[in-house]
Amino acid sequence: MKYYENWKKYYADFWTRLFDFNGTSTRPAYWSVEITNTLVYAIIIMFISLITKTSILEILSMNTNNNLAFTLFCLITIAYGILSLALTTRRLHDTNNSGWWIVGTFIPFRIGDIVSIYVFILTLWPSRKNKWRQS
Repeated sequence: MKYYENWKKYYADFWTRLFDFNGTSTRPAYWSVEITNTLVYAIIIMFISLITKTSILEILSMNTNNNLAFTLFCLITIAYGILSLALTTRRLHDTNNSGWWIVGTFIPFRIGDIVSIYVFILTLWPSRKNKWRQS
């Protein structure tokens, strides 16, 4: 029951601080929201598949002739990415790293992939004393 109460608090905090790029987010707060959002994202993809009668593999590979499925998938994916930006920035702050690391994930030619892996590893680190923490 305690986990559920914490999850509610973390998820409410996520929505109230949606565009807050200052401060920090703890490891449990970050991962509770990320896992929940990923599950919601997967359910929405399944729903798009059912509505448009397109296979999930075609949607995920973006190899579909169904324009509605393609458009909905792109919109949901962009929304998911935007929703994660502030949360990931706050999580990076909690590990005493700059949120600007996220910009590196957009670099093409596999460099962005390497930076993405590094940012993922940073989100796994425990909280550290840092300049972003609000007392």
